[in-house]
Amino acid sequence: MTALKWTPSAIRALRTRLGLTQEAFAQKVGVAFTTANRWERGRVAPPKGVYAARLDAVAGAVMVKGLESPPLRLSNFKPLRVILPATEAAEYGGPTVDEMIERWGRAPPSVMIAGGEISPVWEDA
Repeated sequence: MTALKWTPSAIRALRTRLGLTQEAFAQKVGVAFTTANRWERGRVAPPKGVYAARLDAVAGAVMVKGLESPPLRLSNFKPLRVILPATEAAEYGGPTVDEMIERWGRAPPSVMIAGGEISPVWEDA
């Protein structure tokens, strides 16, 4: 379940704060450019499920950037459940994409970190 309410203006504000074009933002969230564009313009329903959780993860990364605290690691996620693009998991102490392929046979589009453990999030799940 997502912690934030993703309205078109909230999505635009996040993208602007990141300093990204819509194309770069869509890639970071793991969606097509047209999807991100439609979210921002309010042409489609606000994102839910995995996509809302990905936005939460991107927003969470923005919120913690610049803090003078220890680096964010898997062990820091014990009370939380966070879903982020699989390509970013290694930045937080998770496996690399190559390690995911070795472990699960392919790299998932996203991973969920909960209780200090990491698990794949498949689009068809």
